[in-house]
Amino acid sequence: RAASRQTFRHSKQSTTAGRATLPPVFQYWRSCCVANHAKKNNVLASAPHVPMLPTPLRKERSLTRDEAAHLIRASRRAGARHLTLFIRIGIYTGARASAILQLTWDQVDLHTGRIDFRIPGAVETKKRRPNAPINFVLLRAPRAARKKSKSTHVVVYRGGPIGLIRKGFLDACKGAKLKGASPHTLKHTAITWLLLRGLTPWQVYGITSTSVATILRVYGHHVQDDLRQAVNAAVGKSALISAERIAPRRSRQCDKTPVNWDLGALWLSHGTGLSSGWCPRAADWC
Repeated sequence: RAASRQTFRHSKQSTTAGRATLPPVFQYWRSCCVANHAKKNNVLASAPHVPMLPTPLRKERSLTRDEAAHLIRASRRAGARHLTLFIRIGIYTGARASAILQLTWDQVDLHTGRIDFRIPGAVETKKRRPNAPINFVLLRAPRAARKKSKSTHVVVYRGGPIGLIRKGFLDACKGAKLKGASPHTLKHTAITWLLLRGLTPWQVYGITSTSVATILRVYGHHVQDDLRQAVNAAVGKSALISAERIAPRRSRQCDKTPVNWDLGALWLSHGTGLSSGWCPRAADWC
């Protein structure tokens, strides 16, 4: 018993955490260490088999377009240009925070509009880094930053590269009154927006280098067009009729300009958490 108490002494605080808090691999590693430690101290005759816990479902946080706009405005008000550039790159490329912070100018082709987040000579892991073209909206930001930058890195603070950007990001989230967001939320936001725009999982894979299996497992609930058509076909009604029923009776105003609603865009945005004032024209705000 004394050996058991000594074994669990360092994991006293972590035992109260839920399954989703600790990665399953760490839980499995800790259980194996406990069993091996007990066997080494003659507490157990043999180390028992420790099955790996199933991975629980997580609720991934993604930003709406209004929240992303508030976040960028908050970073601008704070005078954090590096954070504004970081947010833009994360939203439009779906790259991880570490890949963005390690990005150098020789990996960015400002003429053809392409960013290669892969590090030459580095071994590719499961966390693949994208190598894909960028849209013209994002292309303006690195072009403007390149004219003022004297560093080899793209995202710099006080002339040098950044190791961690979590504190500045959380400060911007606090200024924008956002809850539950982290730098990794930008990756979820990018994939969610691409799927809501009607891109297939294979196209999203080509842009973000996120595997199709992960896209279907984590973001599959955003790909509902085929499923909606299937369930409507079962009762003899098409998805277009359902889209016409949820369409507004009158056009919404965007910057005091009449907007003609697109049923396809409305169908993608319905029930996905976008704000009620969202429209196809106002979506391309940055």
